Amino acid sequence: MVAVTVREAKENLEDLVRSVVEDAGQIILTTNDGDQAIIISYAEFRSMRETEFLLSDPRTAVQMYKALEELKHGKVITKELAEL
Repeated sequence: MVAVTVREAKENLEDLVRSVVEDAGQIILTTNDGDQAIIISYAEFRSMRETEFLLSDPRTAVQMYKALEELKHGKVITKELAEL
């Protein structure tokens, strides 16, 4: 993760935004007072919010973890989209 000052960000904002979009990375912005904020892509933000939403329901979280374990152990059936 890269850290830049707000002043540096002002001078290079378009490049910084392009960088986080292309690399799905994050950039830490720091002020002279030591405050910090993060620039992330909108796609990354949506993904985080979706994960937060899915894991906020304990039943859904349990189902997801169970599915991941099944996938990890090869207990899956694959189908072509046309079959569905």
